[in-house]
Formats: sequence, C-alpha cells, structure tokens
Amino acid sequence: MKVGPIHPVSPTSRNQDALKKKDGVTKDRTQPQVDRFEPAPDKKVKTYGKVIGKADQVTIDKIRAESEKTYESLRRLVEQLLERQGSTMEKISHRDIVVDEEVRIEASALIADDGPLGAENMSNRIVDFAKAISGGDKSKIGAIREAIEEGFSQVSAVFDGLPDVSQRTYDLVMEKLAAWENGA
Repeated sequence: MKVGPIHPVSPTSRNQDALKKKDGVTKDRTQPQVDRFEPAPDKKVKTYGKVIGKADQVTIDKIRAESEKTYESLRRLVEQLLERQGSTMEKISHRDIVVDEEVRIEASALIADDGPLGAENMSNRIVDFAKAISGGDKSKIGAIREAIEEGFSQVSAVFDGLPDVSQRTYDLVMEKLAAWENGA
C-alpha cells in the first residue's frame, strides 16, 4: 500500500461542498460566527422564572359549576316569563317584555344581599376565581384588576352605567383584592 503526500488544507483550498448554501446564500466559514438572539418583531419575548403557583383547578371547576347553576336558574326564570307572554327564547324580538310581579320577586331574591347573584356572593366568586386562576400569585393582582375593570366597563357600556348591584359588586371586588394584596 502506497500513501501519497499530505498537503496542508487551508480555508481557501477546502472543497466547495464544505461551504453549504442555505436559502441560496453561500456561508463564508472563514469568518468567526457570532450567535445573536433576535426575537421576532410580532412576538413577545418570554422569560422563565420561579413558578410561584399554578391554577387551582378544583376551585375553578367549583366556581364554574356554581355559575352554570345560577345561569340556568336565571335562564329558566326568563323562559317562564316569555312563555307566559306567548313567546320563547328563539322567537323573542325587540318588543317590550312585561316583567310580572312573580318574576320581579324571584329576580329580586337572586340579586338580594344574600342571593346567589348578590354583590357579596358575586364578589366572593370573582375574587376566589382570580386567586384560583393566578395560583395565589399576588404579583398578578395588577393584571387581574385590569381584567376585572375591563369586564365591568363592558357591562357599563351595555347598560349605559352599572346597575346598583353591579356597582356594589365592583366596589367589594376591589376591596377584597386590596385586602388580599395587603396580606389579609
């Protein structure tokens, strides 16, 4: 077996296959490569830190079940009202609907101070949900407040101002968030 002479290899005499093309551009491997992170302009840069808590799914599911039960109760109340007036949810139009005394009493009970849609109970559910969804992380209170303010703002736009029970609920929610933030 015969071994031929060994010639030193310089970057300029390398096989051209070593310079790979990517997207039609030949990369110059003779220059040192510098890695640089450049986030996409339309995406947020994410950082990783200590995870303080995770969402409390049991509480979230409990609150969801309570809300669905209350919603169904309210929906049933409205359906019965419409039925007594010869209409249905599917056939409802923009005509005026007369709220009779029976429905007025039942609706008043729902939004009473001790009712399921009363300010105290609703504010408790909203704050409990906020705590559960945040995993108890108080650093998220600012974002929670903003979301709650946006929700109440949307309700206010629909009703041209907040109904009294909603205003009381909002005030209680903000008080309870402040108490949570301050360690109570």
